[in-house]
Amino acid sequence: MAVATNAKRRLKRAGLAFSAGLVAPTAVAAGDLSVALIPPIAAAPLLVGSIGALTVAAFFLVKARQIRKLTEDMQHQIMALNEHSIVSVTDDRARITFVNQKFCDSFGYSEDEVLGQEASLIYPEEKFEKFVNVRDMLAEGKSWSGEMRLKHKNGAPIWTRTTIYPLFSKKGKHVSSISVRTDITDSKTSQAAQNIRESLHMLRDQVFVFDAATLQYVYLNRAALRNFGWTESDYIGKRVGSQRANYDHSDFMRRAQPLLQGKTEQLIYELDIKDVPHEITLQLIPSHTGRAQFVAIARDISERQALEKTKDEFIATVSHELRSPLTSIKGGLGLVLSGATGDIPDKARNLLDIAHRNADRLVLIINDMLDLEKIAAGQMPFTMQRVDGAELLRDAVAANTAYAEKYKVRITAKGLEDGTQIECDPDRMFQVLTNLLSNAAKFSTPGDEVVVELQETDDATILRVTDTGAGIPEEAQASIFERFTQADSSDRRAKGGTGLGLSIVKAIVERHSGTIDMRSREGEGTSFIINLPRKQVETYPAPALHIAG
Repeated sequence: MAVATNAKRRLKRAGLAFSAGLVAPTAVAAGDLSVALIPPIAAAPLLVGSIGALTVAAFFLVKARQIRKLTEDMQHQIMALNEHSIVSVTDDRARITFVNQKFCDSFGYSEDEVLGQEASLIYPEEKFEKFVNVRDMLAEGKSWSGEMRLKHKNGAPIWTRTTIYPLFSKKGKHVSSISVRTDITDSKTSQAAQNIRESLHMLRDQVFVFDAATLQYVYLNRAALRNFGWTESDYIGKRVGSQRANYDHSDFMRRAQPLLQGKTEQLIYELDIKDVPHEITLQLIPSHTGRAQFVAIARDISERQALEKTKDEFIATVSHELRSPLTSIKGGLGLVLSGATGDIPDKARNLLDIAHRNADRLVLIINDMLDLEKIAAGQMPFTMQRVDGAELLRDAVAANTAYAEKYKVRITAKGLEDGTQIECDPDRMFQVLTNLLSNAAKFSTPGDEVVVELQETDDATILRVTDTGAGIPEEAQASIFERFTQADSSDRRAKGGTGLGLSIVKAIVERHSGTIDMRSREGEGTSFIINLPRKQVETYPAPALHIAG
């Protein structure tokens, strides 16, 4: 009786030992259920000697069924976890030792690409400090939970809701960490998009967003909807220009090529929307779906144009009214200085010289202002013809040599041997070169050389004027072509100028359908580069890229 009782106790203890072995965290974590079988197998000789083989067989049969059921449940749970979550395991040095398929699908890596790599692989560079902080927390035995922005193999952001749990050996040593993540990128993107939409709805400017491939509308803000009398459902499925008969979408795509080819970040042009002048800023941006989208912002500039017209008319009127009396003043001062009215005391002569120089400066400013207004109004005639580029440069150098010698600077021309033909208005292009060469000489150091160079490419003629003078401060470079702008330095101010010369240069070059660019480094010099198309055509206003209606 005592033997049987002892056997039952042993059986009970064996069963308990078995259960404890089954749920041991190390066995479950390893996925090796055979570890859980060790206690009952080791106890089997005791049981056989006590209650016989039949009892032992019955015992193992029951336990085998329990194991099988538990194994099946665990397999289902693991399958569910793999379907829903991004799972990875790292060692004590944060190197990846295991990833599930969801991890590979979400981050774009194959298993071979990540195993053995540090987990920082999926952290953006600016989040590396976050990676270090989490790693240190895990080493201290602390788990981490929260939202985390990681990165795809291609650099795209991936937002996750993450839990990372550290595992320790029986001796208390940190051996690994398990990370379970849920991808919340879509919800994050949707929320961000909603916030942006609400902000755009508040703008007075009209905003249009449309697919770069199909030109199908993606979004219009309230101002755009109100202007066209649409609701948010009216533009769904519509394309740019869909309500205009015979609208040529290929023409839009052709004109948007600089954006599509990455040659520029934005296009700015003017067009009429419902007979109201607007300034359009067109940009190309990527979307979270991977499809590029155009964003067009249309700003009503009718009030601005009216103000500019009023200002221009005022400037033109004042300039005309001032030029005649100033010419008389300058002429009179010149006669007095020439001695036509008799001898002049030295002190008086100095004062008259100052007055005469300032009269010259005022006349120059007025002439420049009138030139700008004529160009802007299309009243300055441009006679395009084929001109010998070498001859044009020689004339410009000859005309500015005496001026350059005042500053002890020499002017050199290069590229004159190629026989390059320039299609331009020779008088206006001579004006451009004279302005650039005189500026370069004025701001050069005595003994320096100013170089004017002529080059030719397949589709353009390039004129370059380079000096090795003081250069233009970086903060002044962005506005150097604006009216009445001069680099803000005492040396430049002392050397004078109207601040209109480069504005005139830019206006003349643009009337030639050309462009002018400036490259400068303070203390090293400046280079102005003019690009003129090989074949000139009549200049028209910027074409309208119809974005609505």
